[in-house]
Amino acid sequence: CNRRAFIRNSMAVAATAALVEPGATLFGRASAAGAGLQPIRLGGPAFAKTEDPEALALAHRKLGYRAAYCPGVALKDTDRIRALSEAFAKHDVVIAEVGRWCNLLEADPEKRRQNLAGVTEGLALAEAIGAGCCVDIAGTFSTTSWFGPHPDNLSARAFDAVVENARKIIDAVKPKRAKFCYEMMGWALPDSPDNCVRLMKAVDRPAFGVHLDPCNLINSPERFYYNTALLNECFDK
Repeated sequence: CNRRAFIRNSMAVAATAALVEPGATLFGRASAAGAGLQPIRLGGPAFAKTEDPEALALAHRKLGYRAAYCPGVALKDTDRIRALSEAFAKHDVVIAEVGRWCNLLEADPEKRRQNLAGVTEGLALAEAIGAGCCVDIAGTFSTTSWFGPHPDNLSARAFDAVVENARKIIDAVKPKRAKFCYEMMGWALPDSPDNCVRLMKAVDRPAFGVHLDPCNLINSPERFYYNTALLNECFDK
């Protein structure tokens, strides 16, 4: 895979984290002192060369993971969805996310329609398989890259379009347990904790969540040198 794909797969551990029962192991504190804290399940790609649900789940546990990306499965393949869900639950591996990586602000109307349909299907799959979320980038107005920078990506026009897309996707699926999320980006919405909050309020749907990717928020010297403050701000807000 290319460098971007490798970084995405490697660094998405934090982004794919799923929260579990309160405990203190992650924080190195006594349980009494850490009451109310929730340790993070770590996950990532297992690179298992098998399609067997049981073997896929065990491959993640073998690496010490208790969270995973959604294995490849079609929404219409209900038997395989059930088998995967049961196997991963049996071995205590949470399916953290269904990734649907495309440009929801694509300039070509037909491609944009197809992308919206694909992400909507991704949220339906997340709901069916019991994944924590379906995630995509909010999109870009760039005509040369599906994820690249553009001066209008942080404009009011972009904000309105991003809100409308999220509502359309969520309202089409009406999920009860899965969330729809936009991955944080350094040059597109949501590019800051404040813009995450703005989007959540504007979308105004319980099924709209936060996909915390702090690596992507490091887009300036200030954020690089004061990244602890940025992380604290993320969790505080």
